Formats: sequence, structure tokens, C-alpha cells
Amino acid sequence: MKNNKREIAIRIGQLLPNMTSRDISDLMTKLKSLAKAHHRQCENLCNLEGYVGRKYYGFCHRDGQRDVDYYLDDTKEKTVFDVELERIERALSKVTASKSMKIYDLEFQHDPIGATVKINIGGLVFCPTFDF
Repeated sequence: MKNNKREIAIRIGQLLPNMTSRDISDLMTKLKSLAKAHHRQCENLCNLEGYVGRKYYGFCHRDGQRDVDYYLDDTKEKTVFDVELERIERALSKVTASKSMKIYDLEFQHDPIGATVKINIGGLVFCPTFDF
């Protein structure tokens, strides 16, 4: 699945002829940045500790007891990592939609082993985290 960065840029340019090479470069940089952030938060969710923004969430000690601070409420169903992943996934969807890309598939998975974001553009499947 490893693709050449140049090959991906050419395919995007073929599908979106109105974009300049600078626009394509900016788009690929944005996709890579968001995909890396998605991968990082998937690792945090798997380990149940890590940073969101500049704040650390994970195990902490309160009153001599080991406690966690990453749950959003007392139901312990949703963590800050889930919320951050949803935000990143919305941002990725928005970036690809705003460029009117012919996205046939934008696939997310939350298992940090391997690629957590896969994009299919005109039959070319690539992972921004590894292919750029």
C-alpha cells in the first residue's frame, strides 16, 4: 500500500485540475498533520493516557488513591480521547469535502497498529501518516 508522494500528488492534480501545485502541497500537508494527530489520539485511547492539546490525561493520585481523570462524566462511557478523535475525524472530512475531492472512501479505525486513516482518491488508496 506504500505509495510515492509524487504519485499521490499527480493523482490529486489529475482529479482536481483547478488546484495549483502549491494547493496540492498544502492539502497533503494538512492531511498528514490531521492523520498523525488521529493516530496519536488512537494510541492515547488505547493506552488510556496521553495529551490532548497541552493537558495530560491519565492516571493521577487523589487523596492517596489512584484515580483517572480522562472520563467526561460519571458514566465512564466517553473519554477526552474519544471527543478529540471525533473532532479530528470531522476536520479530515471537512478538509476533503472543502476541496471537492472525489473521495470514494475516507476510512477511520481506532486500532493504533497500522494506519488509522485511509483515503481512496480515484482508486488510489493511501495513508497520509505513512505515505507522505
